[in-house]
Amino acid sequence: MVREEARTVYFSGQLGRIYWRIGMPDLETLMVYSVLWSGGEPPVEVEGPGLLQVEAYKRSGQLIVHLLNLTYDRRIIVRGNTAKTRGWASTAESVHPPSSVVPLTDLSVVVREGEYRKAYSPLTGRKFALECENGVYRVKVNVNEYEVLVLE
Repeated sequence: MVREEARTVYFSGQLGRIYWRIGMPDLETLMVYSVLWSGGEPPVEVEGPGLLQVEAYKRSGQLIVHLLNLTYDRRIIVRGNTAKTRGWASTAESVHPPSSVVPLTDLSVVVREGEYRKAYSPLTGRKFALECENGVYRVKVNVNEYEVLVLE
């Protein structure tokens, strides 16, 4: 989301691909700080453990936040440079498929733009407490596999 002026960050290598394969925390930090430097603080952010895909949309005075839990019970990488050159799926590289999603609890959805009075889940009908401090809204949620949060 570009609000006014734009900044650009360029990496000559495949930073995201390398991070996904080997999970080096330094690469994650470099990517996160690059995004923050180039785009500023995100209007919607989730604080908490785990890996979560977050997508936010504005519609008719509502903010709709989709939360997809990508925290799985296992991730085993078989690489071609090991003693075994063929993985379980007949490739040099393969990822052991997850067998279950690990539920995430006590997540905080932080919203820095807009004004809202209530928060709820259209999937379950559950209403969430909406806290506001200095124009920043917080909603505590738990996510099993998928959750939708609507702020009005």
